[in-house]
Amino acid sequence: MVKLYQSCRIHVLTILNLDSDCWVPEAEILWEEYGRRRHQRLKGPDDRFKIIDQAQLYAIEMAKSWIDEEIKYNLPREMSNP
Repeated sequence: MVKLYQSCRIHVLTILNLDSDCWVPEAEILWEEYGRRRHQRLKGPDDRFKIIDQAQLYAIEMAKSWIDEEIKYNLPREMSNP
């Protein structure tokens, strides 16, 4: 699943943790900064989501929160889609 948010591309991944029988939400955030491609990978809890849809929604919200904080403090104002 791919989403666009604040000029960043969010790739959502979910991996089944066989030990906990739960879905692990992950998100890779991609953006371009001064002509260079950048990325950040985030991983959520590995023991919470029994339903894949819930893990995917968590990954999206986790990525959006990270992007909001980075834009507030670190990322340049003008970004372009990777």
